Amino acid sequence: MIHSNRTYYINDQPVTVLKNSLSINDRINERTTCSFTVYEPKMELTVGMEVTVLDHQAIIFAGSIESTTEYGDGDRYVAVSCVDYSQLIDKRVVFTAFENRLAGDMVKSIIYGFFHEEGITEGTIQDGPLISKAVFNYDNGNVAMNYLSEITGYNWFIDHEKKLHFFSRETYQAPYSLSDTSFNYKGLQVKKTRGQYRNRQYVRAGLDITGEIPLEKPTPRPDGVSQTFILRLPVAKKPRIFIDGVEVDPEDIGANGVDQNKKFYFSYNSNTITQDNSEEPLNNQVLEISYRGLYPILVVAENPEEIAKRKELEGGTGVYEDVIEEQKLDTRASAFDFATGKLDKYGMIPRIITFSTYHGGLKAGQLLSIHHHQHNLEDSFLIESVTARDDKGLTQYNIKCLDGSALGGWEQFFKSLLNENKKLVIRENEVLVLLNTTLEQQAWVEEAEGTVYACHVPSDSLFPSEQVLPC
Repeated sequence: MIHSNRTYYINDQPVTVLKNSLSINDRINERTTCSFTVYEPKMELTVGMEVTVLDHQAIIFAGSIESTTEYGDGDRYVAVSCVDYSQLIDKRVVFTAFENRLAGDMVKSIIYGFFHEEGITEGTIQDGPLISKAVFNYDNGNVAMNYLSEITGYNWFIDHEKKLHFFSRETYQAPYSLSDTSFNYKGLQVKKTRGQYRNRQYVRAGLDITGEIPLEKPTPRPDGVSQTFILRLPVAKKPRIFIDGVEVDPEDIGANGVDQNKKFYFSYNSNTITQDNSEEPLNNQVLEISYRGLYPILVVAENPEEIAKRKELEGGTGVYEDVIEEQKLDTRASAFDFATGKLDKYGMIPRIITFSTYHGGLKAGQLLSIHHHQHNLEDSFLIESVTARDDKGLTQYNIKCLDGSALGGWEQFFKSLLNENKKLVIRENEVLVLLNTTLEQQAWVEEAEGTVYACHVPSDSLFPSEQVLPC
């Protein structure tokens, strides 16, 4: 049932696994998953149990059971699906804010503030760039780490020892290389495709903040009845309110649903200003509001050289357009940077390298050096995915790599993501709201009147008898 070179443990107990049932999938920016089928398990396999798979005593997967399926009319089989230890931070939400902190210091703070209780410890944490502001407003743990990864260009993962690593992508090198004479691979293929190609990128982002809009007269005009007034744009921050040219005290303006006993209320991303019901409705006064509004962001970036090249080769306009929606981007600059980044990555007809190997150690996100003169390959290629299968008792890894030559090489591309003059922010315009939780303790003292009887009284556990007579 099981090859001697590979061993499986569930909660540190060895299990027998059905031959050819192993499947491991490791893709860049995604969880690593693993599945196999256990034959006649000696214990009850349940969701959450820890799983370790070893090949020649080297760990090739570590994580926990995500789901189980039991079947078999005679013999008992249990198919288990597992995820790596990144699932541990999926259970937690991150609520904190930083200003002018190194990305690595932020990662350490998040680990000890939110992930440490789940067994996550600090691995290799590089300093990374300075981030001027980052707001995590109850974000899922994986989402929070992905935000940091996207803004910095750094990579992260949680290893089989539950250590979280955060590092520059160009430093994540594969443990070995490929060449014409290395004999550590088979079936190498080079494919070119325009499947994700684009040379004009639209990004429909979130909301950006305008400069101050001075003294706008909302509708309706004060009529002695209306107490809700409409502005042209949603409000981004506390507005200034003027009545007949006299400014209302800012202390009398509050956030709707948060503040109380104010004269006027506003809501973020709402274009309504409401007068408190206890106030006398304005009547024929001049109401003016100065505020900073929100407006939707739509940007476009294009590569004229690529458009001209496609036009010459294919005719027509040569334009390949793509639209992406990224609501978390809340400035035009960040949306444009995102659009430019997508063009950098997909604005070329890439070479896709695939091969298989029986040598472990390759991981999604690593840079693999390939020197193969027959196929004119002399570069570092980004490993996009690694899948593992049981091949007659051996573990076969199928590898897919992406070409970065049009970007000047992946190392140069990753370094270019960190423009030292670029301001790095995550949700610059958002305010962190912290819940105020209290623990109430109450002591109870109860008094009850009791009646003392001089003789027996029947009850649920006492019945009259020859020896026991009721009153």
